[in-house]
Amino acid sequence: MNPSPRKRVALFTDGAALGNPGPGTTNNRMELKAAIEGLKALKEPAEVDLYTDSHYLKKAFTEGWLEGWRKRGWRTAEGKPVKNRDLWEALLLAMAPHRVRFHFVKHHHHHH
Repeated sequence: MNPSPRKRVALFTDGAALGNPGPGTTNNRMELKAAIEGLKALKEPAEVDLYTDSHYLKKAFTEGWLEGWRKRGWRTAEGKPVKNRDLWEALLLAMAPHRVRFHFVKHHHHHH
């Protein structure tokens, strides 16, 4: 008996911080939080198309940044600690049950 197919979900993130960086936060942190919360809201494993206007979020996965950071013990190529490590780790955990594909959309390009 085959398991039922995963549902397909489109997730759109647009994190922002007023006066970037705002009080104790940045656009990058807000973008990561938006992705984490969106994935955590899913009740079952799904095929997720995640649409973001954040190069930071998308390139971490599509250009291997995240893989490199993890291999270097959460250090950048320059040997500096990776910013937002707490959120990257939370995002990886939130992604684990799902199959996530990242798509880049231009800033404030609305889908109808």
